[in-house]
Amino acid sequence: MTTDHPVLALEDRLAAAMKASDAATLDGLLAEGLVFIDQNGRSQGKTEDLAIHRSGLLRLDRLEIADRQLRALGADAAVVTLRVRLEGRFRGAHVAGHFAYTRVWQQMIDQKTGEGVWQVVAAHCSTVA
Repeated sequence: MTTDHPVLALEDRLAAAMKASDAATLDGLLAEGLVFIDQNGRSQGKTEDLAIHRSGLLRLDRLEIADRQLRALGADAAVVTLRVRLEGRFRGAHVAGHFAYTRVWQQMIDQKTGEGVWQVVAAHCSTVA
């Protein structure tokens, strides 16, 4: 387990962007080819994820992170696992629950700058009873 990896700060930015529905920040943190499997087993990509945040269909009032762990996979990949307590509204209905997330981050070369940028390439969410 790593405690000083650059992805940990990006995880903090990701959580803040999710809570604020900051689609611009999320756009930079999520890879174009993102595959996200939600707690209902549905697969969605970056476009669908950003659309939910841009539309206002999702509003998070609470996003509390616990038990976050990172495992580096060489120099350009990392897996993060965490538990999250979420509360808010989705499509006007109250939603709340505890969830387990797994995210795979990969360092990619930015085509504009030529620099390495870390992005989420895959993620999975499960409901925790």
